Amino acid sequence: MKPFPMRPGEPVEDYPVWDGGDIPEDISDLILQLEDEGKIEDYHDLIELHGGFKIGGHPCFIQPGTSVGESFEFVLQIDSTEKGNLMWGHDSGCAYFFRDPRTNEWRMTWDCY
Repeated sequence: MKPFPMRPGEPVEDYPVWDGGDIPEDISDLILQLEDEGKIEDYHDLIELHGGFKIGGHPCFIQPGTSVGESFEFVLQIDSTEKGNLMWGHDSGCAYFFRDPRTNEWRMTWDCY
């Protein structure tokens, strides 16, 4: 890996990916109703996902459906970067780190395009 500076950005509102299982049922029902009524095309008309490097918020999975266990909370994700000479998987993947606050156990998973 090559060292390179990272600068913190302003906090942004962060939302889960549509098919990641983290959207409450009443909210997903409302979004589906808005789609059926033609008021929106899909979930992404309402929100902007924030991928890349980030601490906190929701993981921005490339391949949704990943689970590390219900007791684990998302902590951070690290994206592939040419500048840092870091690649997860075969094609611009991302690594996700989770922690169980009760046991302090950590888990990591990754996915790619």
